Amino acid sequence: MVQSFLTLLPVLATVFTSVLGHPSSWCDNNEALEVYNRATMGPEFLPAGGVDMIDYDFDAAHNWYISAKDLDEREYQLWKVTADGSVRTTLLHDKADSIAVKADGSGIFAIVDNCIKLYSTVDGNLIEVVQSGSFFKTWSGLFYDDAEGVLYASDSKNDKICRFVRRSLWWDGDVIIAGQGDYSKKLDKPAGIRKLGNTLYIVQTGGRDNIVVSWDIGSSIRNYEYTFNPTGKFGIEVLDGYIFYRDCADASFLAVFSILASVFTSVLGHPSSWCDSNEALEVYNRATMGPEFLPAGGVDMIDYDFDAARNWYISAKDLDEREYQLWKVTADGSVRTTLLHDKADSIAVKADGSGIFAIVDNCINLYSTSGAGRIDKVKESSRHYTWAGLYYDDDEQVLYASDSENNKVYRFVKRASSWDSDVVASGQGNGSKKLDEPAGIRKLGNTLYIVQTGGRDNIVVSWDVGSTHRNYEYTFNPTGKFGIEVLDGYIFYRDGDDAVYRRKWNSPAGKSELVVGGCGAGSDMNQITNDGITRKLPSLPQAICELGWF
Repeated sequence: MVQSFLTLLPVLATVFTSVLGHPSSWCDNNEALEVYNRATMGPEFLPAGGVDMIDYDFDAAHNWYISAKDLDEREYQLWKVTADGSVRTTLLHDKADSIAVKADGSGIFAIVDNCIKLYSTVDGNLIEVVQSGSFFKTWSGLFYDDAEGVLYASDSKNDKICRFVRRSLWWDGDVIIAGQGDYSKKLDKPAGIRKLGNTLYIVQTGGRDNIVVSWDIGSSIRNYEYTFNPTGKFGIEVLDGYIFYRDCADASFLAVFSILASVFTSVLGHPSSWCDSNEALEVYNRATMGPEFLPAGGVDMIDYDFDAARNWYISAKDLDEREYQLWKVTADGSVRTTLLHDKADSIAVKADGSGIFAIVDNCINLYSTSGAGRIDKVKESSRHYTWAGLYYDDDEQVLYASDSENNKVYRFVKRASSWDSDVVASGQGNGSKKLDEPAGIRKLGNTLYIVQTGGRDNIVVSWDVGSTHRNYEYTFNPTGKFGIEVLDGYIFYRDGDDAVYRRKWNSPAGKSELVVGGCGAGSDMNQITNDGITRKLPSLPQAICELGWF
């Protein structure tokens, strides 16, 4: 029920729209028409302690349906809230990974424990099971077409979109999009789905940043791949010939529109003098580093790392060749070597440059950094795991890997001829024992800092190696599943495309400090992104910011 949502919240376009820069008068002339929070809607609108949003929807009567974690109770729930905010009903005491409500409010579809189910919107009772859970599928997003009476669901494990139609006693399902090829035939970990006419608009989550593609139902190739990167795996709507998308790139922009502050995220602004007094020391691009620095047509970044000699290792798609590759680029940018003609979903290089670990086709391998191919296989591919992120500790000579399928982090140690492994973080419970689709990993001392990707926004948690529970859950939401570094007592994190903040590691709910950017995207020396230009800025360690993609 997207249209009714826009009618109810006319300022939504400002939350979802991309603003790479706006006239100086924009914030003076644009403000929310109404604010929806506990003060204006009453105490039943949302829990007092706030929520960690996963997904939401509206019915034709403008009732709200919200899947989130109650931050006071530390419990996942699915709520229905009446349009005036006066009554909040708990429909489900469980985590719904995606929801889609019928326009007439007669039922709500939800992904729970990898099953697709239909629940009552009156009491939350289960009406029926649309699709049972399976190791062979990972359901990640839902969209219900009321006019057709059809449910669409994305399967991120198999890169497919399925269509479910209700028959007399069961739901028939068929695959309408299967992204099993390259380039225009590729669908990479689909999540959020929206539909207009016969076309689906799908958020792909397989790269470093989310990407939107459009795909006609039943077609073997997509129509378009869009150049913007929405924040959140469900962060788009399609209306009136436009794709509205959420972009947290401009800190001051979201601060103006507090209408969804409790639902989404808030970002601290910066003093007006910041952009006048902070700028890059150096610029890294093909003009300053030479033609071998990066492909001329630009790249779609997945992951990157550095060795002790400051050589760059970049996993990305060459946008000219439309091919995934893993490159090594010398510190001065003069030589670029292709190490792998394949997609590396995460990488971690040894400090001495003797090898680079990479997740390729759900295998964890060790490759030569001279281009000689694979040196060793750390872990075979298996449908029982989904390897998402890597971190190599050179002091311990230990590789850490996150398994997003089973909510675990593993430690791999090389023995004589094989790699031994054990689980060092396992989020199988609730509250402080929960780990939700871990991806990026960083380590300081005996503590792991992990980016969770299971909610609507990424969340960072800290977890001591071998502990049964986490230390902290931080209140900021980094952009990108690898968008953090931990140094000198701070967690540095990427916020949108144009800013880096830092938060003290022992202050999970404290204030964040802007350290880089925050001045929009462009070619000025105080801006860190502009069509592939990357900068080294004075306020952030070189190991963090040399690529600007964080």
